[in-house]
Amino acid sequence: MSYFSFLPAPARPDSGFNTFFGQISPPAGPVFRTQCPAPPGCPPVANAQCQPIIRGAVVSAIQLANNAASMLETGHPEAARLFQFFFGHAPSRPVPWAGNRASGAIVAIRFRAVARALQSRGTLFRCNPACTVNASTCAGSECSPREPNVVELCQGFWNPPAGLHLAPQFFRGAVILHEMLHLLFTDFFHHPGHSSGDPVRRRDNAHCYEAFALRAAGHAADHVDVTACRTRPV
Repeated sequence: MSYFSFLPAPARPDSGFNTFFGQISPPAGPVFRTQCPAPPGCPPVANAQCQPIIRGAVVSAIQLANNAASMLETGHPEAARLFQFFFGHAPSRPVPWAGNRASGAIVAIRFRAVARALQSRGTLFRCNPACTVNASTCAGSECSPREPNVVELCQGFWNPPAGLHLAPQFFRGAVILHEMLHLLFTDFFHHPGHSSGDPVRRRDNAHCYEAFALRAAGHAADHVDVTACRTRPV
């Protein structure tokens, strides 16, 4: 197992994060753990590349989360358009159970929580070559109730789908963002068939957050996430 605390290099000018807000400063040094198996690693990724790939994905997840939050907090018109598309209502809509706070503000708070957690929580990202489920990862109680701070990286994480028009680093960063929402808000973000029986709506659908964050940063979104979001009721 390896432990990382580092300061990433500044985002490149062509990274997509200057689309609406100019160059974004790099996040404070993330703190997280990795567990990668001995060679042959996580095919097709060699063991020596396991940790650097996870590190790049964590940095991308922080950038995606902070960028999405910033756009919502500043009321950017593109954020409002994307919010309407993915969540089915305007970000200004009040939420009665949250003291009539704006829906977009609540979503921004959750994005910020993901960024903070990746910078301080020390989550363990574990490569699991035996995990062959369709989903790219599982997190916390999805994997094991006894491991509340673990994200399992399944084969889908290491093998981004072909024809995605999205750099692997940002695909993986969006996946980590998705799983951190499950990890931090265990009782809120569920997938269909969850033991709680709770219906899945767009507001508690991590696919919606993942796709929104990618599009807000000027990237393509995985069509699987878009479909999984848009087919759910508002």
